[in-house]
Amino acid sequence: MTFARKYTAWLFMGAAATVYTAVFFIARGQLASVHPDVLGIAAMCDLVITVPLLYYLLRVRPGHSSWFATVAIFLAGARAVGFLLPAAQRAHLPGVRWLGVPLELWVIAAVVQRLRRVPFSADPVMRIREAAGALFPSKWLAELVAGEILVLYYALFTWRARPASAQGARSFSVAEASGYGMFTSFMLIALFFEGLPMHLLLQRWSHTAAWISAAAGVYGLVWIVGLRRSLRLQPILIDASTLVLRIGFLWRVDFTREQIAACRPVTSGKAPGRKEPGYLPLVIINEPQWLIELAQPAIAHGLFGRRKSVTRIGVAVDDAEGFGEALGCVR
Repeated sequence: MTFARKYTAWLFMGAAATVYTAVFFIARGQLASVHPDVLGIAAMCDLVITVPLLYYLLRVRPGHSSWFATVAIFLAGARAVGFLLPAAQRAHLPGVRWLGVPLELWVIAAVVQRLRRVPFSADPVMRIREAAGALFPSKWLAELVAGEILVLYYALFTWRARPASAQGARSFSVAEASGYGMFTSFMLIALFFEGLPMHLLLQRWSHTAAWISAAAGVYGLVWIVGLRRSLRLQPILIDASTLVLRIGFLWRVDFTREQIAACRPVTSGKAPGRKEPGYLPLVIINEPQWLIELAQPAIAHGLFGRRKSVTRIGVAVDDAEGFGEALGCVR
């Protein structure tokens, strides 16, 4: 049963990916330029009828999924019409792409409803991931939805929130020392000084391209603000037995003090390479201040379901001396 469930899931994803890819390329072929109305309607039917029908036959009918998921697949296809088809073909399908808006509203409402059933935790990142995991049987889809909601949550709904804490634990902020604070500042400046001129420049050639650029800029702004807020609200926590190392909502790794084989300061230029196997740098731009080596691997959990087995972690905190004292590390 488990094998059949996984087999049909992979079969559907392969078939859906084939349909979406074919629509993308055929919509930009020579035939599409000759008959944009016919190709537009045909492509829309593939996205909102063929793909949901495949999902029904492969997933719903055997009992591996529900009708609600089929509706979601239909709405996702309607939303994809606005992204996959050129403007000439979308002109013959007025308003179709906006059918997908209810999908996004439904997903957010469903996750919020599930949040009420998840046991309360001081960490909203874990609560949102647990709620999305309970709602979507596909782990990949659940992590994707959780990641998007986390960005929106930290960007829009945490302005009165306080940094996470735990009884008996010391907290260490990482925003400035890790370099992510400076990185997000640079990105905000780049969006402001490059995004607006780019929008005005593209408007001379294509209004559609200009507004796509503007939408991407707004999404980038929300993402950067969300990351910046999460850096403030998700500090490192150390208590008598455990450590929670994290860098906003990007990465989190938990382990016990007994797992630490060594903790040593990092001199300039002596940090491991970012791509070295088993190494997780919780810094960007700046170099780590401390290198924690583990006696046995720990699993680091990243945004959108990323997982990495780590044995060394590079850390930089705003209170470097206090961090070293809390772990018993000496310079």
